[in-house]
Amino acid sequence: MLQDAPGDQRAVKPIAHGPPPSKVMKIQRLFIYPVKSLRPVEVKSSEITNEGLRFDRQYVLVKPPTEQQPLAEHITIKWNYKLGLFHTLIDKSWSKLTITHVHAQENESVTIPLTPSPLSLINAPTYEVSIFGTKAPGIDMGEDVAQYFTYHLGSATRLLYIGGNGQREIPGAAYLPKHYQALSIAVNDKLQPQRIRFADAAPLLITSTASEEDARKRLPPAARGEDVIVRFRPNIHIDVGTEVESYDEDSWNMLTIRSQVDRAQEVSVRCLFRTVRCLSLNVDLEKGGMIATNRQLYGLLARDRRTNDKFPHKPVFGQYACAGPSGALLRVGDEVEVIERRKAIDKTSARAMRMPSLAQRPQKRTEIEQHESAALEQVAEDQASRKEGGREVVAAGSGKRRKSPLEPPMTTTARTLPLLVCSIGNPGTTYANTLHSAGHTVVNSLAAHLGYAQFRKEREFGNGLISRPAISGSTGDWTLWQSTSYMNESGKGLKAAFTAWSKHIPVGEEGRVVVIYDELEKPLGSVTVRTNQGASARGHNGLKSILKLMRDVPFARIGIGIGRPVSRESNEVARYVLKKMTPPEKEKIDGSVEEVVKKLQQLERG
Repeated sequence: MLQDAPGDQRAVKPIAHGPPPSKVMKIQRLFIYPVKSLRPVEVKSSEITNEGLRFDRQYVLVKPPTEQQPLAEHITIKWNYKLGLFHTLIDKSWSKLTITHVHAQENESVTIPLTPSPLSLINAPTYEVSIFGTKAPGIDMGEDVAQYFTYHLGSATRLLYIGGNGQREIPGAAYLPKHYQALSIAVNDKLQPQRIRFADAAPLLITSTASEEDARKRLPPAARGEDVIVRFRPNIHIDVGTEVESYDEDSWNMLTIRSQVDRAQEVSVRCLFRTVRCLSLNVDLEKGGMIATNRQLYGLLARDRRTNDKFPHKPVFGQYACAGPSGALLRVGDEVEVIERRKAIDKTSARAMRMPSLAQRPQKRTEIEQHESAALEQVAEDQASRKEGGREVVAAGSGKRRKSPLEPPMTTTARTLPLLVCSIGNPGTTYANTLHSAGHTVVNSLAAHLGYAQFRKEREFGNGLISRPAISGSTGDWTLWQSTSYMNESGKGLKAAFTAWSKHIPVGEEGRVVVIYDELEKPLGSVTVRTNQGASARGHNGLKSILKLMRDVPFARIGIGIGRPVSRESNEVARYVLKKMTPPEKEKIDGSVEEVVKKLQQLERG
């Protein structure tokens, strides 16, 4: 159901969801997400604020803080697909928000204020929430709504409303020197700087119909009737007609949006950076689980949309952006014009872009770059390519402009190492998704994350399971291998796999073996890297087997924390590690995959 923005009572002619009759681009759809990661409210018009569209992502679901984790951990659809089952609806007066679980047999819905009264929250507890490295206070909305989400999600959950001044720094600003910590991105030098609420990295996300159609064509024919764009979670979806190529938005820099009602009103949109996507693309919004493999858009796009060499294992779709002036209304049907582009992108090379060659890959990044979020690195990369030669930032309240300190420094280049990424565990369905086989669970998630082909058994590789890029040469030199032996016999298969893999390493080159395994006593889902070849197995039978049979082969270890049982009795420990993961435990283990990718990228740099 489409809704009008509050106060927007002027008649608007309905716009069909199809290409316009001319080359004029128009806003086709508008979405706001009152609660981060839940389903959106599609509207016919929406007001722009300095934090994005009004009411967008002003609520967030979190796990309550603990003594070990003082920050409230936000719950994201990227790892909890059940969030796709919650639909949101704003009433006609724009005062109430109703949240409905579409499969619920009881406790079906809950209604909360769209904008809570400050007096109603004066005694409510406040928690600090960190998203992509920047923090904001969140005000607890009380027990009724907490019990509603706890009931449906199966674990303790709180709903928080954005507190403080109602905004959060755009990721990256928190890592700058103190005199820069108020910096925000500005649309232009006439408008106020932009910040965000609980959005990931920018006030707005923009997509196009041409790119939507390309994504749809990647799905099997029977699934192409899906409203595919909702999986990409945009705010502004632009109809670019039939003559504009897919992913043309990659080159957009500045847009002007002209009102269909008030021709004097113009909205300026600054495109900030091409959006690197995550596993939320693989959610089945109808079932609240992972969608069938042949419909997983993350992998389908990863085959040829890894068009960001700073994040070569992630597909790109859409543009993050900010817009102004604050208070202006956007409406479905408003005309959109691209008034400035970045450097032209070779569509052929962009579609077939591969991981940089060994001679092109960057060395280890500087300390600041290591700490900055993925979003900020992409801001720096894209803004550096602008015609004016770099983005400008505005110090809040100062009105002064200065060259961004986030421009990436000039770096020399260095070669990177091919990786044989191995997981060890116990074989068969009996042991699948047990804590002791957490290494296998992570490498399965890693293959999906990278868009790799399905695992298949290869005798040459010690009868292990092998997964490589779905399209040869489309990613870096990573080969994924899973042991099919019992844990205490891991070394034999790994030795054979290493021998077979080594034959494909060019003469004079080196490769690196990385073993991913479960690590008792470490916090659940934590990631620990060890490169010291003299390190002991710490009682792990799989590592003991590898160390015994591969004495002369150095390898790195990535331990995935699986916690520990209360009792240290050997029988209790055995029962603990061999038990099936609970859904929250598996969510934690799967959730480590992005950190694992970062560690692997560090290891491939030597």
